This record gives sequence, structure tokens and C-alpha cells, in this order.
Amino acid sequence: MTEEVSKAAVKKAKADAVKSSQKHPDPDGLGLIEQGNKAMDEKDLASAMSFYLKAKACCDASPVEAAPKEKKKPSSAASAPTAVASKVAAVESEEEKKAKLQLRDPRSNMQAKPLREDVDQQHNYALNSEAMLNEHLRHTGGI
Repeated sequence: MTEEVSKAAVKKAKADAVKSSQKHPDPDGLGLIEQGNKAMDEKDLASAMSFYLKAKACCDASPVEAAPKEKKKPSSAASAPTAVASKVAAVESEEEKKAKLQLRDPRSNMQAKPLREDVDQQHNYALNSEAMLNEHLRHTGGI
């Protein structure tokens, strides 16, 4: 009696085989993984599972070691701070180009904020009365 193989089990076996092949890249194991991929494309899960299991066993038993990764040169890392410094300088120069906001003298500030175009004087709630302005100036000392 043949046991039914699930697609999830085959995918897990493939992941294990690929991981093993990254540590020990044996040519025979890589070939078995390719055969397993072809079987997966054809929806033949049982043969794909056997190919992946054979590939994992082959790669695990292989004396071939993966080539060490090349380390990045420190010259590229040393240039990174200068790139950041140039970006900061560009942002600072943009800020200098922007117009500086000037505050008005509080003693003449009868309008708390600019009036929008669609608001008429009857509905202008940002307008200060003379009494409220004097009370505010007295309370804050004209600041």
C-alpha cells in the first residue's frame, strides 16, 4: 500500500535539501534537487519527495564545503559617513533658503490668526477685542 505524500511535506523536504546543499554544494545533490523540482512541476509529489530526501542525504554526506562569503571592503564603509554628512548639509542649506517667519508686535495683534477667504467679518472668531488684548498684554507683560 502506497502512502499519500502531502504537498507541505514535499515543500519541507525541498527546503531541507536546499539548506543542506547551501552548506555542502555537492553536484550530485544539486542534480537531484533539480530532478525534484521537475517532478514538482509535473505534480508528482511521491517522486519529488524521494528526490529531495536523496539530495539531502547526498549533500549531508558530501565532503565539499561551501565557499566562504567575501567580506565587504572597509573603504566602502568609510565613505558612508561622508555620504550622510553631505545629505545633512543639503538639508541644512534647504532650511536656510526657506523664509523665516516673523512674529508681529503683540500690542498690535488684534487678529489671533489670519482670516480665511470664505469667512466674513460677522463670523470672525479670531478677532480680539481691545479689552481682551489689553488684558492679555497686562497678564503676559507684552510678550
